[in-house]
Amino acid sequence: IPGNTSLLRPLGDTNSSFSLSAWFKTSKTYTTPGIIVGKDDGGHPYFRMVIGSAQLSATLYAPPLSSSVGSTSIVNDNSWHHGVFVRDTVFDKLYLYLDGILVGPATNDTTIATSGNSINVSIGNGGNNYTQYPFSGSIDDVRIYIKALSAPEVTVLASGCTSP
Repeated sequence: IPGNTSLLRPLGDTNSSFSLSAWFKTSKTYTTPGIIVGKDDGGHPYFRMVIGSAQLSATLYAPPLSSSVGSTSIVNDNSWHHGVFVRDTVFDKLYLYLDGILVGPATNDTTIATSGNSINVSIGNGGNNYTQYPFSGSIDDVRIYIKALSAPEVTVLASGCTSP
């Protein structure tokens, strides 16, 4: 949201659904997560969509609670991929989509965890001073929705259309 970060500050509150969408391309095998997009300054709570090793994953972490979901598909093939991380507080689930396909929902409770705080949303890095967990590759068309995208909306985004 150009010029208005105040709308993103409550992103991640206990009762807030949201969706993160991004196109990415990498050939790196990660030994520490490479953050594509997230709200993580090295402290807690946080949420992020990352590549760990060679797979895409999404995590919502608010100690002592954590919820995450990951793909088994290899994404460090130097090809463009589309990732969507959905937090749906109505159905109490985290969903991860890779190239328009549902990877799976997280199996544990997500609405009792909050990652709402004054941390900025970052693209391509995170952690302390936003210098940790760098993503190596290309990231494009990052979108943040203050709602849970539906499967048909994700399919539209993954097809390359400009709006769900």
